[in-house]
Amino acid sequence: DFQASYAFPEFGGGDLTLGVEGSYMIEYKRGPLQTLEGVTILAGIDRVNKAELISSFYSYPQIKANAFANWSQDIHNLRATVRFVGEMEDQNHPVPVANSTTPNYAKIGSYVQLDLVYRVELPWDTTVTASINNLFDEEPSFVWSQYNYDYTLGNPLGRTYGLAVRKRF
Repeated sequence: DFQASYAFPEFGGGDLTLGVEGSYMIEYKRGPLQTLEGVTILAGIDRVNKAELISSFYSYPQIKANAFANWSQDIHNLRATVRFVGEMEDQNHPVPVANSTTPNYAKIGSYVQLDLVYRVELPWDTTVTASINNLFDEEPSFVWSQYNYDYTLGNPLGRTYGLAVRKRF
């Protein structure tokens, strides 16, 4: 796992903070599945960079990360967050390769999403927050699953807007 952030005070009339956080998975080994008698049903596997969402329900990209930029000035706060999920192999969709005994699997493309959130602190203990999630309306990568996308990592909603008002009494 990794995380870093840096603050730039008095940047553009406000305060700017930049940061990144994420994980890089080196290995995630699962041993062979065996019966009580010791008969191997399924060989062991390193699940890193693989997804199997129909019967085993796992999805382990090698890299997942978020990067953000947050700017604030007095009562205003603006934050942009980029979410990234690396590509994987779809274990439910082997692709035949001529003259090969090793299966080749379909690729699940990487996924990137940009979210924007603006918050303003108003008088009388009132806060207004406006957001746009998935600003560029990115579709999740196609995966052989019940929903045709990775429901553990993808966002099927497309671009969404939010508006919230909070009043403290």
